[in-house]
Amino acid sequence: MKALLEQSERGILFHEAKSVMPALLGVLESHGLNRMLKLLSLLEALSHHSGEFISENTFHKMGSEKSERRINKVCLYIQNKYAQKITLKDMADLIHVTESNFCKFFKKATAKTFSDYLNEIRIHEACRLLVQTEKTINQIAFECGFETLSYFNRVFLKKKKMTPSTYRKDTLQ
Repeated sequence: MKALLEQSERGILFHEAKSVMPALLGVLESHGLNRMLKLLSLLEALSHHSGEFISENTFHKMGSEKSERRINKVCLYIQNKYAQKITLKDMADLIHVTESNFCKFFKKATAKTFSDYLNEIRIHEACRLLVQTEKTINQIAFECGFETLSYFNRVFLKKKKMTPSTYRKDTLQ
């Protein structure tokens, strides 16, 4: 159960856990100590099921409020500007550090390189557009900030283990 709780920081999706639905409803319908006991029972049952992470990102507690404000500023900037060209220099300038120090800071805060994190944000948005729109893959690639279609396809395949067209086809079926 301890491992389940540690993994839950990234969110866990249980595909094969329909058998625990009655237990979940029991938690919601109960009160007080009985609710706590049913919750513990539910968590114990879930610890025997395999699941997949909802979020690819892991988050680490920062050492200070200043560091947390800085990483939040960077991540918010990336969320808002992912479709544009974002350079390492832009990010370093944003929080007033050198590029080298930014790379170390960002890796420590997110356990990812800046480019990997940016690509994950872009691919996530591309997946949304592939499913929710009829835009071409080329349009989606450029709209999500990728400068070339070949790089988009390469990154998408690496992150999703399938091509964008396969993702669209499989998701819409």
